[in-house]
Amino acid sequence: MLIEIRNRYNNEAMIRGEYKDLKDAVEKNKYNLRNADLSYAHLFNVDCLHGDLENADLRGAKLRGADFRNVHANGCNLQGADCRDANFDGVDLLAANMRGGIFREVVFGDAEMRGCDCQGADFYEADLSGAILRGANLCGCDLTRCNLKSTNLLGANLRDANIEDCTFNEFTNVKRTILEGVKNLSKGIPKKYIHNAPDSGIKNPDIKIEVEDKGSKKEVDR
Repeated sequence: MLIEIRNRYNNEAMIRGEYKDLKDAVEKNKYNLRNADLSYAHLFNVDCLHGDLENADLRGAKLRGADFRNVHANGCNLQGADCRDANFDGVDLLAANMRGGIFREVVFGDAEMRGCDCQGADFYEADLSGAILRGANLCGCDLTRCNLKSTNLLGANLRDANIEDCTFNEFTNVKRTILEGVKNLSKGIPKKYIHNAPDSGIKNPDIKIEVEDKGSKKEVDR
């Protein structure tokens, strides 16, 4: 349905190289947006609360201030999307394509992001607390000043990412996380929070990895 709406609304605008604001159309159809083509659409402050955007195409979309709380969006394409100041709390982004996207100051609290491809994305000051990023590709991402408290990064690839001034706690899981080439590692992950160091891929001799021992093992895998 929405593909037809998009084509009807944007036919003339696309000829001029512009894209019409589809906010109203998306909000009216938010529970039935699977496989919808919303690429490059203007969706500033759109309300998609509890919507269904599974496998939707949101490449290059303007999603500043959007409300994507608890949205089902696994497999969706957010490559190059501008999502600054959006709320993705509790969103399901399983295996989504987020390459090169702008997610500055976005809230991803408790988000399902396993297997996401986020290479080169900008997460400056994003809140990823409690998010599940197991096996995610975070190569080259800017994670400066991110909230990574209780974030599950089991097996994630952070090669060449910038993690300066990130916030961690004892429940942040970086087991088997690839940290080779990470920028500002010593300013990002406190040594006491790095678990299972032999699998981290760290080759910087200046970084001495320690495993926190409180006398009891905490189960942090999820």
